[in-house]
Amino acid sequence: MSGLKMRPVALDVRPQGWKPREKVKELERKREREEAERQARVEKEEKRREQVAQEVAEQAEREAAERAVREAQERQERAELERRAREAKAKQKAKEEEFEKALTADPPELRKAANDLMEANYGSAVKLKGRRGLPLRLLTRRKEVAWLWAGEPQELIGGGVQDEPADTWS
Repeated sequence: MSGLKMRPVALDVRPQGWKPREKVKELERKREREEAERQARVEKEEKRREQVAQEVAEQAEREAAERAVREAQERQERAELERRAREAKAKQKAKEEEFEKALTADPPELRKAANDLMEANYGSAVKLKGRRGLPLRLLTRRKEVAWLWAGEPQELIGGGVQDEPADTWS
């Protein structure tokens, strides 16, 4: 161990954490570069976010405009459908009023006699005053026995729904 004693001792009197100037300058440059890169990334991200926000705003405006156009078109279509429905209802009402006029065109005595005949029990005798019979049209003045009611064909009893309009019973 005598060899170790003979060795000169070097004391480092530099403060703790001391670094050479070149090393400090290099670290500062590296830190500045990293800060510049970070700043560039932040700016790039801010631009991207602004662009995304702008695109979202534009998309919302486009959708609002499309929605407004679509709603206006739907309002027009709804108004047209309502107008058509009112016209159809008015036509149907006029047709029904005309039909009711035709029903009431016959004398009240004949209508009463037809009603009495239809209300009578099966097989019972019904006396008609001053007539031998009744016109058949008077016996079809009820919806359940009429073939046509206010211009609309009625479903035949036991006939069901026809498959084809051109279907015949021959």
